[in-house]
Amino acid sequence: MDTVIKRQILNNDCYITYVDVSKSILRAKKIHNLKKLSQNLMARLFINLAYMSSNLKNESDKLTINVRTEGVAENVLGVGDYNLNLRGFIDNSNIDYSTNDKESELKDVVKGGRITVIKSMGLKEPYTGSAQITNKNIIEDFCSYYKYSEQNETKVVVLNKSCTRAIFINLYPFASKSLLLEAERVIRENKKLFKSDNIKEALESLFGESEIISRKVKYKCNCSRSYIKKILITMGKSELESIIEENGKVEVNCQFCEKNYTFNKEDVQKLFKN
Repeated sequence: MDTVIKRQILNNDCYITYVDVSKSILRAKKIHNLKKLSQNLMARLFINLAYMSSNLKNESDKLTINVRTEGVAENVLGVGDYNLNLRGFIDNSNIDYSTNDKESELKDVVKGGRITVIKSMGLKEPYTGSAQITNKNIIEDFCSYYKYSEQNETKVVVLNKSCTRAIFINLYPFASKSLLLEAERVIRENKKLFKSDNIKEALESLFGESEIISRKVKYKCNCSRSYIKKILITMGKSELESIIEENGKVEVNCQFCEKNYTFNKEDVQKLFKN
């Protein structure tokens, strides 16, 4: 089961968030038929999506992350909520590695672009922040976003080659930045400890005992026929009738789970019956 684990370290001046989205990425791979590089790119998005979702405060809160690249990867989008339900898609799912220099290949398919984050938190207007993609490896670009858009300097230690497991390190206000660097160093030098499934034990061996908060993460699409009906109604009766006249039916494909919904002429008439 995918998880997010939070705890304090270094005399409670720092806090860390361990993220594992391995099964969610396997689910995404199956749904979208992802080739290896496309899968790695989506994993880089998903560890950040899970991390940010774990920081939402209210049951109704949700967020969207859009990584719009200037390379062949094109657009990668993820949606998460307070309950750590994640879903996403990538425009180009067919990118594979062709050499052993995987980081260079990743930079070639990204090239540049922008990360945009939209958080809906019950306010009049959603919060929107963004950062340019300059490092092209996505992880460091997200760190730039955290620093300049959220004023929350963050270090990220990726724990495996597939980028499905990572530790995010943050400081509490007024704590010394040197503690952030120290925590990063300790974790990087001891990455092998996190190969086991006992993350609590690994963290205790490095930082001592502390209370942990553990939550489950899963890939879950919230689409349904009733939800699609609401979207179709916003299109208007005349627009839907025009599609029916041309195609004999209205078909809607969910980008997140690839499920298709079909509405015939009678279905469309029922939408506007009342």
